[in-house]
Amino acid sequence: TAGQGRLAPAAGCLMRHPAPLMLGFSDGLGPPPLALVQGGSLRTWSYRDAAVARVQVLLTSDGLPLDADLELWHGPTNAPCKVRVYAEDARLRPFRATIETPRGPNSLGVRNLGPMEYPFSACVAAAASAPPSSDCICSAVSVQGGGVRTFPVLARVESVQVFLATEGRPLNARIE
Repeated sequence: TAGQGRLAPAAGCLMRHPAPLMLGFSDGLGPPPLALVQGGSLRTWSYRDAAVARVQVLLTSDGLPLDADLELWHGPTNAPCKVRVYAEDARLRPFRATIETPRGPNSLGVRNLGPMEYPFSACVAAAASAPPSSDCICSAVSVQGGGVRTFPVLARVESVQVFLATEGRPLNARIE
């Protein structure tokens, strides 16, 4: 998994055990169908209900590279929060994220930056997911601007969960 996070920098959390990243959908009907996003195109999802506190995103492919931009447009100025995603094989390593959607209405755009030959599937849905675990919060470390922090991951670990948060300041982070 490339990452899971709330759009925000200073504290980081890496849990070294598999954890379900798509925890549930608020309508109780299960995940909505995947939407095909062709190379060079944009697909958007809008949530006008202020009760939608977060959305879950899943990006996957048929074993092809995935190169995408996620943009959350919210607030009166519609200033976007952006996440760039890249995976060599999105079937083997799909991208899953839970993104906070404060103070609705909100729109989330998924743009395929790859060529037409590299489509991928996307699913965005209102999430009934739990906040980060207490283990995650307790093990958080502060990473100052320009700092680099590495975490060893054993070969048997299938996925990791990363939680990023700030005290309201802008976030610029890279997870590799």
